Amino acid sequence: MQELAQKMSRIGFHQGEALLRVAGVYHTLHDSILELVQNAIDAKAQNIFIFVNYLGRKCSVSDDGVGVAKKDFEEALMKVCHSIKDDTKLGKFGMGNISPLGKCDTYTFTSACKDAPTGYLRWIFNTENIRQQEKINGIPLEAAKEFRFDRNGKTKGGVPWRTQIRMIGLTKDKSISRVNAGLLREGILERYNIPMKRLGTTIHVNIITVENKQEQIKFAANEYDGEKLPLERFQSPVAGKTEFNLYLAKKTAVGRKGKVIIGEIRNPFRLAFSQFSRQLKDYLSAEAIRDLNSGIFEGEITGEKISIAPSRKHFLMDDALIDFCIAIEEWYKKIGSIYAEKVKEEAQDGRYQRLGLRSIRVIEELLKLTEFSHLKEVIKSFSKGTIGVRHVEPLKKIIGLQPQKSLSTQGDGKKEKSGDIVWPVKSSPEKEHEGHTPLTVAGPIGRQRAVVKSNSLGLQFAYGEMRGSEKLWDLNRGTGILTFNTRHPLWAKCEADEKALMRFQESIAIEALTLEMAPDDLREQHRRLADEKMPVLVFWLLKGDEITGRKPGSALKQYQARKKTA
Repeated sequence: MQELAQKMSRIGFHQGEALLRVAGVYHTLHDSILELVQNAIDAKAQNIFIFVNYLGRKCSVSDDGVGVAKKDFEEALMKVCHSIKDDTKLGKFGMGNISPLGKCDTYTFTSACKDAPTGYLRWIFNTENIRQQEKINGIPLEAAKEFRFDRNGKTKGGVPWRTQIRMIGLTKDKSISRVNAGLLREGILERYNIPMKRLGTTIHVNIITVENKQEQIKFAANEYDGEKLPLERFQSPVAGKTEFNLYLAKKTAVGRKGKVIIGEIRNPFRLAFSQFSRQLKDYLSAEAIRDLNSGIFEGEITGEKISIAPSRKHFLMDDALIDFCIAIEEWYKKIGSIYAEKVKEEAQDGRYQRLGLRSIRVIEELLKLTEFSHLKEVIKSFSKGTIGVRHVEPLKKIIGLQPQKSLSTQGDGKKEKSGDIVWPVKSSPEKEHEGHTPLTVAGPIGRQRAVVKSNSLGLQFAYGEMRGSEKLWDLNRGTGILTFNTRHPLWAKCEADEKALMRFQESIAIEALTLEMAPDDLREQHRRLADEKMPVLVFWLLKGDEITGRKPGSALKQYQARKKTA
C-alpha cells in the first residue's frame, strides 16, 4: 500500500477540443461581440466599430484603444482562463480573445500598440485546424504592413483602429449568428455603461442583413437624468459593503423605463437586475423583484464581496451573494418600497385623470342638449366656482385656491397632455361670469384653479381613498367636486377594464347630479336606491358585451367567416 500511495496516474486532454469548449462559454455571436467590446473598453477605446455582414458572412470588432503589443498578446495566449488583467478591468477571465472560435471558419486578431503605429501584427485562428490538434503547437502570426493608424483615414493604408478582430465564414446556424442592433446596444449599455461614461466611448454598429438592408446605430453611455436618491450603504458580515446608487427614473410619455444594474464594487462590469433576479428569485421577495424590475428605479447596486461567474451571465452562488440579497431586501423594505408606492400612486392618479378627461366630455356634450337642461340647473345651484388663476380680474374676486391640480376640457391657456390626449388651448382667455360652466378633472397634471363665489359654477371629477366611508361617491354641493371612492369594491372590480371604468364614472356622475334634484327629505332614500343599483350596473358593464357577443368587430368577423365557408 505504501508503494501504491507514492505512484500517480497521468491525466491529459485534447487541447483543440478543450479550447473550443472554453470558447463555447460564449455560445452566440452576440455574446462574443460583448466580450470583444469589453476588451476594447479595457484598452481605453473611445470609438468601437461593430460590423456584421450576413451577405458576406463576415463580422469585425475594431477599436481605437491603446492596442496590444506582441509580448502581451502572446502572454494572454499562454494564460487562457487565467487573465493577466487586474480585478478592476472588465475582462478578468482570459477567455474573450478566443470567444469567436466556433462561430466562424477563421478569425484574425490584428493589432499595433500605441507606441508603434506602423507595427501591426496579425494572428490567424482557424477553427477546424484548432479542433483537430490534440496538442496545439501555436497560432500563425504575420506582419500586417498594409495598415497604419490614422484616425481620419486620410493616409495610404490608414485605418481608424489599433485593434481589429475579423471573423470570416460566420456559422450558418442562425441561433448562434443572429445579432440585432437594438439588443446589442441594450446589452452593451447594461454591462459597460459606467466605464463608457468615464472614457467617453462611442459605439458604432453597422449590420447588413441577408436582404441587403442596413441597420446603423451610434450611441454613447446613458446618463441618469431622474431624481437622485440618497446614496445608501449597508454593511453585513459576509457580503461586506453593499451600495445603492439609485435614481427615480424620469417619467416619459410611455411611463418610467429605468433599469437597475448589479455588480462588484471593485469591477465596472454590470449585469441587469432582471437577469440577476432570475438567478436569485428564491432569495428575494416577489415585491422587491417586481418593483426593481418595474422601470421605477435606475442606477446600480454593488457589493464588495460578490463575484461574477466566468460566463458573465450570473454571479457565483455563495454565502456572500445570499447576504447581498438580504441587504437588497433590507433596503427595499426600509426605503425602496416607500418610493415605489409613491410612484405607483402618482401613475394611478395620472391614469384616473386621463380616463376622467375622456368621460367628462360625455357630460359636457350632455349639458349642451336642451332636454338635459335640468342637470345644468343642478350645477348652477352650487355656491362656488373655479377659473384659471391667471385670468381672474380683479384678483380680489378670488376666495381661495384649490389644493389639487386639474385640467379643463377647454384648456386653460396652453396645451396639456395626458397619456395620448392633447387638450386644446382656448381661443380666448377663460373669464369668470354667470354662464361659464368649467368641467375639470383633478390629478397630477395641470395647474391649480382659483375659487370664486357664485359665478363660473362647474363640475370637477376627483379621485380619492375615502377611508372610513362606504360611499361610492361624494358630491360637494358647495364646490361641485364629485369625488370617486377608489377603494370601493365596485370601483376595484372595474379597474382592469378602462372602458367599463369610464362608463361607470359617467353613470355615477349622471346619478349624482340627478340625485340633487330630489327633495331634501327624500334625498337619503334616493341615495340608498341608487347604491342598490350599482352592483347590477357593474355586472352589466363588465359582463354584458361578453354574454351577448357584443364585442367590437365580432359581428363583422363572424360575417366574414361565414362568407369564406359559403
